[in-house]
Amino acid sequence: MTNVGEKYTCENCGGVVLVIEPGLPLYCCGHLMKRINEDGTVEASKEIPVISEVDLY
Repeated sequence: MTNVGEKYTCENCGGVVLVIEPGLPLYCCGHLMKRINEDGTVEASKEIPVISEVDLY
């Protein structure tokens, strides 16, 4: 979840977003954007793994 005032960056294209309304995680270039901390460092990834059905035949 995003919170008002947080900044996020896309590691692929370098885009930066400032959150003005809280909501769902942000995606850019097909990847989860990473939060920029107050000291300017980028937060470690917290991507949720996708579990898919395995073909058992």
